[in-house]
Amino acid sequence: MNKPSILITLSVLEIVALVAVLAFFLLVLSKMLRHVASNLHEVSSGAVAIEGHLTILGAVPSVNDNLDAIAGALPAVARTANAKATRR
Repeated sequence: MNKPSILITLSVLEIVALVAVLAFFLLVLSKMLRHVASNLHEVSSGAVAIEGHLTILGAVPSVNDNLDAIAGALPAVARTANAKATRR
């Protein structure tokens, strides 16, 4: 073989090797991206579940108002109960 044909053959082999390495890394990268996508789906589902659990917190002010009203009435109830207990 003469020198130019050897150089052409080596260049073609180098290009084939480069394409093979790039294809390998693309396959590895796509596998990793699928794994990340799966994890993101799980995280997203968890966040939606947490959001559903936190909607209950919207009722907290109303519950607190009711509990404050009950706490305000407790001294009068205690006095009435004490008065009835002493009459017996």
